[in-house]
Amino acid sequence: MMINGFSIFMAIVLFTIVSTICSLFLLRTKSQHLWIIVLVLALCLLRCFFPVEIKGSVTINDWNIYPKIFSLLNRNLLGSLTVGTLICLVWLLAALYFLYQQMCELIRQYRFTKLVTDFPTDSRITEIAKRAAEAVGCKRSVDVHIVPTFFSPIMTGFFRPVVVLPQSAAEMDDTEVEYILRHEISHYLGGDLWYKFVVQFLLCLLWWNPAAYLLRR
Repeated sequence: MMINGFSIFMAIVLFTIVSTICSLFLLRTKSQHLWIIVLVLALCLLRCFFPVEIKGSVTINDWNIYPKIFSLLNRNLLGSLTVGTLICLVWLLAALYFLYQQMCELIRQYRFTKLVTDFPTDSRITEIAKRAAEAVGCKRSVDVHIVPTFFSPIMTGFFRPVVVLPQSAAEMDDTEVEYILRHEISHYLGGDLWYKFVVQFLLCLLWWNPAAYLLRR
């Protein structure tokens, strides 16, 4: 197997086309069919990050589009600096900057999760959280903390579910609190934070590709 510019170019084109189609398809499909889209996108991403040609594969030559594109990329700008090298440098610097921002965001989220645990818990809501976790099939213990400065419930924690409730939750009846906790715990079970992290990581690398932003939507 060998890697070449044609493989990279086709991998990017394939990812862009499939991501655009899947983003439009997501607006119309039902949740039980999402695994098909995830599988197709995973294969496209695998092709992007491993743009290799298998030995013995059939190569279709093109004498119009590809030669013009690679002629432009190989054009010298300053000395040995080519257009392709400049594009790669710009891509790399921007990708490193966005990856740094993403890392800072993860650190802030980690600190937020640690800070939340300092807020008080409510024994009644803790018992409701146990029932809610059992109802949705969550085997992990759920930490629920009441933060007066919050106005809506949120779920945080990649490895352990931590639910933040506003002060008004203490005045709600048990049924209402349980449904709220079921909803938030379902975010944890669905791996929503992990999905968001993967998509944001993908955007850091493909920040220049509009299809990646369609996929995030």
